[in-house]
Amino acid sequence: MIEKAQESVAAAEDVTAVVEEVMVEETKPLPTVIIEDDPVEPEPTEVEPSMEFQDWVSAARISGVREGQSPRAFINSILVRQGDTIDLQLGIVFQGVDANRNLVILRDASGAVVGKKY
Repeated sequence: MIEKAQESVAAAEDVTAVVEEVMVEETKPLPTVIIEDDPVEPEPTEVEPSMEFQDWVSAARISGVREGQSPRAFINSILVRQGDTIDLQLGIVFQGVDANRNLVILRDASGAVVGKKY
């Protein structure tokens, strides 16, 4: 019985190590431009977001966010998962969530990345 208890403890430690490793990966910051309700000068990214993309993000309504390993968000009353395209015309894709900064991360067809606070 002691051996089974020790095996259970070892298995729990292995799971804890994997969870901690995944959490470290999720907390790495993404290069983003933050768009708030009040216009501010965006931080530079590798690809500058177009005005159409910035306007779309400014007008977007985020009504719910699920953080974690498989993030989801309600954006403009549409439930999207990581990698889902939200706007076909601009090629806007839900990239994920930055839980540390309370940002929904969006990317357009040109590769520009923008974050919007939730």
